[in-house]
Amino acid sequence: MLDFGAFPGSNVAIVDVAAAGVISTSAVEAWIRPVASADHTDADHVAAPMKVVGQYLSDNNIRIFGINQNDVIPPLEPQPNMAKSSKPRGQFVRPARQDSPMFVGQFNVWWVWN
Repeated sequence: MLDFGAFPGSNVAIVDVAAAGVISTSAVEAWIRPVASADHTDADHVAAPMKVVGQYLSDNNIRIFGINQNDVIPPLEPQPNMAKSSKPRGQFVRPARQDSPMFVGQFNVWWVWN
């Protein structure tokens, strides 16, 4: 279970899990389990803009990350008022964005390795 904590919450949650038999060459996957938790309905689990990743941590242990995709930093874009030129000057800015709300509470996850 990924726990983003109480309000105001967090945009990243990490949990370490014992997984008997996992070794450094194992492929680890993780994803949202759309089953209601104490904090969220099954629909919340489906609708949450969350990226979930599993990673080998050590023999018999994996780490699962949950990341709020709405808080990922957008890529650089050319300045819109940059003078037209055959040789761009490399003036780039990050597009404006609103701060996204953080996740709170617990989300269920599943994982597998092979």
